[in-house]
Amino acid sequence: MTIPLKDRTAAFIQTGQLLHRLADCLNGFQEPPSGSPAALGFLQAARESTLQNPWFTKEHIARAVKAIAGMLDAGRMEEWLMEYSLRDAHETHSGKNILLVMAGNIPLVGFHDFLCVLISGNRAMIKSSSLDRHLPKALAEIVTEFEPGFRDRITFPEGPVRGYDAVIATGSNNSARYFDYYFGKVPHIIRKNRNSMAILSGEESQNEITLLGDDVFSYFGLGCRNVSLLWLPKAYDMNTLGKGWMRYRGVVENQKYANNYDFQKAVSLVNKEPHHDTGFCLFRENHSLSPPLSVIHYQKYRCDDEAFRFAASHKNELQCLVSRRSPRELAFIHVPFGMTQQPSLWDYADGVDTLQFLSRIS
Repeated sequence: MTIPLKDRTAAFIQTGQLLHRLADCLNGFQEPPSGSPAALGFLQAARESTLQNPWFTKEHIARAVKAIAGMLDAGRMEEWLMEYSLRDAHETHSGKNILLVMAGNIPLVGFHDFLCVLISGNRAMIKSSSLDRHLPKALAEIVTEFEPGFRDRITFPEGPVRGYDAVIATGSNNSARYFDYYFGKVPHIIRKNRNSMAILSGEESQNEITLLGDDVFSYFGLGCRNVSLLWLPKAYDMNTLGKGWMRYRGVVENQKYANNYDFQKAVSLVNKEPHHDTGFCLFRENHSLSPPLSVIHYQKYRCDDEAFRFAASHKNELQCLVSRRSPRELAFIHVPFGMTQQPSLWDYADGVDTLQFLSRIS
């Protein structure tokens, strides 16, 4: 059974509208909606997720849900889909089986792939992360509540998976080697580790500094879109960041984050490693894009061209670049302050157009 594009699109727009309300429920601003078993099931899945995974706080699940709801705005969906020829390509066949191997570093991190598979008229075979087992299934129930035809197009297979026509797999650099081995003979997108960085001019407003804190600390810094490396002017005062980010000091109230922070602080003290301690994160001068959790690396420059050259030479390792300006060759990863964890429908992970990939294999 095929589902017309307009019906597929309508189901996701309605899903977005419901997710807005569910985000408010999770934040305590609204009572749970009545008459929707899938909505109540999602709220239960959120509660179970906070118990299963201490990194998934209620506030962070609400943040992820709100970001997804923002994606599914009717106007944005229409504008996004205008760039593709999905109607003629997909309403005459039953679609392909697409295996989605999802990550679990932040709540519902694989949603965009899920959306692309279904909106393109294909079938999703989902291997969700053990760190995020409940939310993807609960979200799938919401989508199928609005479009029952999706029920035959979404599966969560247990054990070894067979019968897939293509694969979209997200993981670490280490797991990517295994993905290449297992899935190399079928069309695939395999994603590895990525990080994000910011280049400051020293002229940022207080509001921009605060928004940058959101880019750093949302989801405790566990996402590939979280800023982990800062490039700063030579005379930049580190206290500017510490003071500007005080609203995020509550991250140390999470026991797992606090354990990482205490450990990294002890390592710095024992090794007599220069660092700047804010009381909830550590700054270390280092140009590595992958600092330990609770540590933010920074590098100072004499001319910001040095920082942009670094970004250009590492663009295959970057998910986002936050700055006031960006050279044309880096425009595809440039993100305004405070927006790294609010990707749009056009913000494809690793710069690979997932919907175009799915259209081609179909």
